[in-house]
Amino acid sequence: MARTGGAGKWGNPIMNEANAANGGRYQEFVKSGRKTTIYWHTRTGARIVENPTAIGRAFLSHGRERGYGFPSTDERRATGGAYQVFVNGNKINKVLWTSRTGAHAVQENGGIGQAWMRADYERGWGCPTTGEYRSGNEVRQKYSKGVTAHWTSSRGVWITR
Repeated sequence: MARTGGAGKWGNPIMNEANAANGGRYQEFVKSGRKTTIYWHTRTGARIVENPTAIGRAFLSHGRERGYGFPSTDERRATGGAYQVFVNGNKINKVLWTSRTGAHAVQENGGIGQAWMRADYERGWGCPTTGEYRSGNEVRQKYSKGVTAHWTSSRGVWITR
């Protein structure tokens, strides 16, 4: 925590360090009513989740480390928004946020996520406006530039506009 600003930036601990899923650890801190959680896992090291941000709220609502996984980056500001990467077993979830799209995850090593990356990330399809969801036998995800990505095990990925 000291390398990221320590108590001056994140506040004081409000709990002892505790066990997280899959052999990880976590501890919560508060400064001026703003809660921050530091997660640690052998695969990712110690990383910060800023609970009150849109990305932090999405992380919490999707089951914390049991959902998106452990943070492998801290939240990073980007032009027009922010993002944070999480690792859950063999899944890499990049949660992107803009004020227009909200916070949604792209599973970067899944079929749709890899096609999004090949299409030049946000510059190609835009930011996700949904998470992945099922529609019949397909998995779909919508993006801000009017793209809907579709995936089936037999066909792979295709897009519609």
